[in-house]
Amino acid sequence: MRYQLWIRDEAKAEIRRLPGHVRQRIRRAVQSLGSEPRPHYSRKLRAPEGIELGVRRLRLERWRVVYVVDE
Repeated sequence: MRYQLWIRDEAKAEIRRLPGHVRQRIRRAVQSLGSEPRPHYSRKLRAPEGIELGVRRLRLERWRVVYVVDE
């Protein structure tokens, strides 16, 4: 199953400002979320008790990609 990805304009601008090697790693990682939105190297972020947000995080070196899985 393929998932749709929506990337906010603010996030696109931030990605464009990153160093080239980091930008490429982040782009590859984000594109792979289309086929696997919960890769083993991602972590679920905690929300207040009783609330399910579906927020996850990818860690790439010192950079973080925070995203939401909405099914």
